[in-house]
Amino acid sequence: MITAMRNTGLLQRVVVVFISVIVLIYSFEGIWGTRDVRLYLYMAPIGAILMITGVVLKRLYQNLDTCLIVLFLALSWISTIFSLGLSADFFTSRFFCAFMIFLGLYFIIQIVPDPIKIFKYFSEIYTLGMSLMCLYVLAHASCFLLSEEPWVDLAKGCIKNGRLCGLNNANSMGIASASMIIVAIYGLLVSEKKIRCFYVLASFLGWFCLGLTGCRTGTIGICFVAGIYSFVLLYKKLDRIRIRYRWGRILALMLLSITIMVVVLKSFLLPTYIYRIVMIAIARITGRCWAIPAISGLAVRKIVDDDGTLSDRTLIWSSCIRQCTRTLRRFLLGISPLSRESVCNIYNGRHDIKAPHAHNMYLELFRKHGLLGFATWMMLIASWCIAGIRTLFSKNERESLKYLCIGAAAILLMGMAEPVPFFPSLWCYSGIPFFMICGYCIRVRRS
Repeated sequence: MITAMRNTGLLQRVVVVFISVIVLIYSFEGIWGTRDVRLYLYMAPIGAILMITGVVLKRLYQNLDTCLIVLFLALSWISTIFSLGLSADFFTSRFFCAFMIFLGLYFIIQIVPDPIKIFKYFSEIYTLGMSLMCLYVLAHASCFLLSEEPWVDLAKGCIKNGRLCGLNNANSMGIASASMIIVAIYGLLVSEKKIRCFYVLASFLGWFCLGLTGCRTGTIGICFVAGIYSFVLLYKKLDRIRIRYRWGRILALMLLSITIMVVVLKSFLLPTYIYRIVMIAIARITGRCWAIPAISGLAVRKIVDDDGTLSDRTLIWSSCIRQCTRTLRRFLLGISPLSRESVCNIYNGRHDIKAPHAHNMYLELFRKHGLLGFATWMMLIASWCIAGIRTLFSKNERESLKYLCIGAAAILLMGMAEPVPFFPSLWCYSGIPFFMICGYCIRVRRS
């Protein structure tokens, strides 16, 4: 018994160290600007060991999700062979290494003795790392605005087209900020009073950066979390009392939740106004009034603004579908997750304009992995959604776990406009918490 306790304690410590390292890598990868695959190569074996440990110790190989994951990786390798030839590069690629990290977290969270403790620690280290990243990007963007000769450094942070850019893109910065808000609020729900102030400040920082990026995909995800979680909390209080006109009260709760979503959505317009006032004051105090026009040009992006974003995406989606159905091999196996082929022929007569990805998680899965890989992932997502919905409507589950389910659903919702959380690149900021949440929900439902 003593040996077993030591082994479980050792496993907990290994998981804690592993989480610390990967959060450090992903928090600063974009800032470093290197995106060196060696970092992934160093962490992938540890992720693979954790994955194998989880699968073997608890016999998780008997479960459907394990079989689907193995099938997906096998289909990805077959797709790569047909598209790029037989090579060992598949097992040293960023795609494979990132998924080893994801799956290591997914399976190990299902067998650790105290997953709640792991999640609490994860929320602390993730929020801290992401907060430092946001502060770093925000500081560089502020220096960019006040510089006489502005430089373009999307990785470290700058203002481009009136939007805060970091991690090479305003949208990737926005998704990272949204992911940090989701994790920070979870930490606020489960933390002790002495560190709640830290989570409040981190949530504010994420809200501020997300508003400056103008990433409407991220703001919609956060509004979804706010509205649904408010409904769940209010519905639980309603369920404790007997009410004659129950459906009328439920309708009132729905309207209230929608109102909360709208208020949260509108709040993301404030960071730009606040940032303008502060930066203009700094420019005048430091004698750099020539920077005021650039500061005043910061964009306020409203959801209803018709700036061509949605129409551009529909054209990208249409072009992506045409490319996927060009040949039978593409349709069934895709172009391979290692392929660097862009989405082209988006606009008639403009063959020079290309998109690096489909701007849609589901279409990107279809494009890279074909119908077979896409169907495999959809079955896996369906199993996670069923576990999440059951948890959400369970009367005995704790509120923090229900919040995690809503957070995972919000990440899937954001995937409608960006390839999150499965794109093995800077989008991993959402992939890390997503896979941990799904693994935890599956564990809870099986127990």
